[in-house]
Amino acid sequence: MWVREMLANTFVQAGLSLLGLMIVSAVAYFVVVRLRDSSHEDQKTAEDLMKNFEEMRQEGDIDEKEFRNIQLLLQKDQQGLS
Repeated sequence: MWVREMLANTFVQAGLSLLGLMIVSAVAYFVVVRLRDSSHEDQKTAEDLMKNFEEMRQEGDIDEKEFRNIQLLLQKDQQGLS
């Protein structure tokens, strides 16, 4: 069989290995690009975050001191982005 003889050649094996590696790399690249694009859509604004933390404070999940610290951090972050 000529296929078995061809596959026994080390150059053919190396070429097929490189081809397989390139295919796996391309698939991984496209998966990462899709995940990164979808994660940008999920980001909330500082205003949305403040509403969520205010709700957590009202429900007792965080205390007033923690809320003030979060509020200061979000304000500093907003000033740094402006």
